[in-house]
Amino acid sequence: MIHHEPPVITDAFGRMATRWCGWVARHPWTPLAIALLVTIAAVPFAAKLKIDTDFKRMLPEELPVVAHADETTAKIGGIGYFTVLVEHDDTDTSIRFIKELSARVEPSDFVRVTAYENPIDFMQEHQLLYAPTDKLKELREAIDKERKRANPFFVDLRTAAEKEAEKADREERLAKVRERRRQLKEMTRYHVSEDGTLVAMQVRPLSAITSVHRTRDMYQFLVDEAEALKREGGYPEGMKLYVSGTLRNAVEEYKAVVSNVVESAWVSALLVLLMLLIVFRRPVRLFALLVPLVIGLIWAISLAAITIGYLNLITATLMVVLFGLGIDHGIHLLERYLRERTFGYSVPDALVLTLAQTGKATLVSGLTTAGGFMVMIWADFKGFSHLGLIAGMAMLTIIIAYGALLPPILILLERVPWLRRRMMTDDGGAGDPWFWPRVSRALGAVPGSVAVGIALLIAVGGAWAVTQLNFNENFDVLIAPAPESKAALAKQGEVYNYGLRPAAVYVAPDDATAEAIADELERRKAADQDTPTLEHIITLGDVIPPEQEERLKEIHGISAQISEAMIKKAEDEETREFFQELRDAADLTPITWEKLPKPVQVIFTPLDGSNDRPVFVFSTINRKNGSEARIFAEDVRPVEVNGATYFATSDTLILAAMLDIVLTQGLLIFAMSILTIALLLWVQFRSLRDMFMALIPLSLGLGLMAILLALFSVDVNFYNMAIFAAVVGMGIDSGIHLYNRWVDIGGADTPGAALDALGEVGAPVTASIATTAVGYLALALSDHPGLHSIGILAFIGLAGCYVASVTLFPLILCLFERVKARRAAPDAD
Repeated sequence: MIHHEPPVITDAFGRMATRWCGWVARHPWTPLAIALLVTIAAVPFAAKLKIDTDFKRMLPEELPVVAHADETTAKIGGIGYFTVLVEHDDTDTSIRFIKELSARVEPSDFVRVTAYENPIDFMQEHQLLYAPTDKLKELREAIDKERKRANPFFVDLRTAAEKEAEKADREERLAKVRERRRQLKEMTRYHVSEDGTLVAMQVRPLSAITSVHRTRDMYQFLVDEAEALKREGGYPEGMKLYVSGTLRNAVEEYKAVVSNVVESAWVSALLVLLMLLIVFRRPVRLFALLVPLVIGLIWAISLAAITIGYLNLITATLMVVLFGLGIDHGIHLLERYLRERTFGYSVPDALVLTLAQTGKATLVSGLTTAGGFMVMIWADFKGFSHLGLIAGMAMLTIIIAYGALLPPILILLERVPWLRRRMMTDDGGAGDPWFWPRVSRALGAVPGSVAVGIALLIAVGGAWAVTQLNFNENFDVLIAPAPESKAALAKQGEVYNYGLRPAAVYVAPDDATAEAIADELERRKAADQDTPTLEHIITLGDVIPPEQEERLKEIHGISAQISEAMIKKAEDEETREFFQELRDAADLTPITWEKLPKPVQVIFTPLDGSNDRPVFVFSTINRKNGSEARIFAEDVRPVEVNGATYFATSDTLILAAMLDIVLTQGLLIFAMSILTIALLLWVQFRSLRDMFMALIPLSLGLGLMAILLALFSVDVNFYNMAIFAAVVGMGIDSGIHLYNRWVDIGGADTPGAALDALGEVGAPVTASIATTAVGYLALALSDHPGLHSIGILAFIGLAGCYVASVTLFPLILCLFERVKARRAAPDAD
């Protein structure tokens, strides 16, 4: 083994690295002990970090739709629901089961109210009070005419045409009345499917159901209680039970995200360890790599728990890729250290060279990656801002951990003879020491003009591909498949062929304001002929109608006009029944709050004891279609009444607000991430030329990424939009290490420097990009469509940047070397 003289370090960073390595050589246990104490203190905080799949948590709290969502929930409870369904051939048995289950679960602190029965008796008794006063007057006039014509002394002086016209008009009016009466008669008392095999019960939660964990507990409570009742009540074994509803969907989405993230994280970690074992060949080397990484990750996760407190749908994916992304820095440092030791440098000198040169490149690479992420912090959409903050903190803590802990770990391992022998072998650094030199020699035979031509094609193709990218606003294709939940939802559709949940809710301080809001929405509905989204609006005034005294006066007048003779002379049985109902309405009294069915009372009763009144807005839109949700959001924009502004809220409006922010800020953040990385490169090199040179592989990689996305028809969506900026930060890594090594060797002044640099850093660059890519590959293989889209886009982006960095970029650098050599040739002559 050749022994070298101690390296000469002249720059400030190198001098600082030299002093640090010298101190660590004398006190290797001190930084490890400090790191261990900090890590032990951080673990309890890291353990508290949970996943929250609520879209609302990804929007600013001050946004009206979010702020008023919490207020609305506090007043009227959640508008989500569960549906319990029983399937059995014996309808009566199923109804008995539902009744017993309702009595069993309603007293719990999960349930606000259950509903399994239609208020038929109430509706039949009071149906006339829901008719408008002017219609009742028309009916009274018509009945009066019929009564007069029933008089045997009545002489009808009308012409035949007038009689026919009046009869047609009367028949048209009666047809509408008959249809409403027929619908009421055909309504089943219980929530039963058409064939009678399914009986359902809606379960509305208390306002305390504000987290997915509480929702999951309520779901499990309903399942357990239904199964226990079936078992204890002696119900048939063949009876099938289902739980459906919007809250079940939220539970399934949470379970799918968590399970996919956990599975992908394990797959990613195992693949990374396997790859590293193949590359570095010795478990002791993996130990040196993993200890700083794990400690840095624990620090990052604890900081995320302290600063944010939870992971959202986007940031949860970081748990899959941080292991592979963070270990990149260790790969470059360890590979350089092993290389210098193989070349004959002592442990202290090898550490100094590693930290002074590769450490500097690693620091720049880490800072640019962190910068690419942290530029997202300012975004309103927390899928962006939290991703940027957590990933940025992780990059910084991992860099600190490697810089502080890898030197003492290597020093201590080198002190143990059998570990030193296991670490130091003839293979030197990572992988086959001859593979990348052979690759670099092969690339050296490629003309520079070819590289320039390919780069131009990528630039043109990338510009074309950008115009082909499509933003998919349909959330239906991004949620978990959940076959059991979909099957239960299909069963629910056999019972309820209408929406059970309003698409938006306003909260008014009193009945008059609620009616004013409803009137404004009705005006918007009537005026919107092009993109109608409002179906119907319900207030307490639709349940307890106004002007009851005036309506009762008309009803009682009608009742007094109906005689036995009129009933007997009616043309058909349906008309006779209608006349009898009108006569029986003589005892009808006003609808009061006490008369309302309990489920109706609960819906309109504020939980906080106030007199506030909800205004429920139902819609015909597909609520998970972003474009339709945004149109609906415009239709339920804030309403002003008497100088006060009232805001609607719902999951649909939260989705619309989220898409507005993502589409508005996504491209801006992408551009800012590139500018931030360019600024960091300029700070390092203090040269615009070097900055633009270092950006070449990233630019080509992004062009390749756009082309591949267009060719494979990969849509951009709410999930993977944030990854564009992340790819910028991660994709620059390979090019920075190659460019820094090229500069260290001599840059354009040294012919062959680019190929030598590729020969040296090709293996660690490949290993580091592969460890990051496998994390996203694991996500790409998950069965959750949203997570899958993140994995696909990121994997394609990283692949494009890597290919550009190890093929086209070295060729372009070679071209600069040749140009410089030609310019220098005349001077040499």
